[in-house]
Amino acid sequence: MKGSGTGKVSQPDRNLEHEASPLNRLVVLNDEDVEHARRLLATLSGDLLDVSGPQATRLLNRRAMMEEARNEIARRRLRYKVLPEGMFGEPAWDILLNLYVEQDGARVTLAELTRILAFPGSTLLRWFNYLEDRGLVRRIEHTTDQRSFYPQLTSKGVDAINLYISGVLTNAS
Repeated sequence: MKGSGTGKVSQPDRNLEHEASPLNRLVVLNDEDVEHARRLLATLSGDLLDVSGPQATRLLNRRAMMEEARNEIARRRLRYKVLPEGMFGEPAWDILLNLYVEQDGARVTLAELTRILAFPGSTLLRWFNYLEDRGLVRRIEHTTDQRSFYPQLTSKGVDAINLYISGVLTNAS
C-alpha cells in the first residue's frame, strides 16, 4: 500500500461480499505469544491460573498465589533478621520468588535485584546463571544500557513456582 501524498494510506481493494472485520483477520502467533495470550486470558477471566505439571492440575486464584509468594518473602526476610547471618543461604530461591512477584510490576535490573536481596552482585550473577542454564530465568535486553539486563522468569520458572505455591496452599487448607 502506498500513500497518496495526502498523509493518508490507501486502503487495499476489498471484496464487497467480505468486508474486512476483526473476525476475518488471521493472526499468526509464536509459542511465546501464545503463552502471553494464555496468561492474559487467565487474568482477565477471573484471575484464575491453571497450574499444570506431573502432579494434579488445580485452578487457583492468582491473587492468592501472589499473596502467598509475598508472604514467603516476608517470612524469609524475618528469618534473616532474627537468626544469625549465614544460616540460610538460598540465593536461587530468593531470586525466583522475587522475580515471581515482580512479573506484573515494573521490571528490575539485576543490579536492583542485588540491592533488594542484599546479596553480593557476584553471588547473584552466579546463581542467576545457574537458574538460566536450567531454563528457569532469562535475560531481557536493557533498552538503554547495554551493560545491564532485566532478569525474568521463563514459563518453566513461573510454572515451577506456581506448582510449589499451589502445593503450599493446598497443604495449608
